[in-house]
Amino acid sequence: MFWDLESSKTFAVARRAGNKLWTLSPLDAEALVVGVLREIAPDGELIALGRLSKLLKRREPDFDSRVYSRRNISGLIRHMQLVELVDLDGVPNVRLRAPQD
Repeated sequence: MFWDLESSKTFAVARRAGNKLWTLSPLDAEALVVGVLREIAPDGELIALGRLSKLLKRREPDFDSRVYSRRNISGLIRHMQLVELVDLDGVPNVRLRAPQD
């Protein structure tokens, strides 16, 4: 199945902002990711990356990490300031970073 990226809602927002594809920063997606994590893991519990990906797609059906200059969701998470990627026995998990004192 071919997915038409140009017809997606996310791409339309980027185009309206005067950006070209691949020019949005991973930090532009951070509010969406943090919002989902705060709903499902408010105390900073680890969440499987696959589960987060499914929830992001459910909330924002046009969500695509490529719009934010990253090939996949793990690459996108690695560049976020408020979210960390944790590898547990070869399984990628994510959680909100602990607040800095």
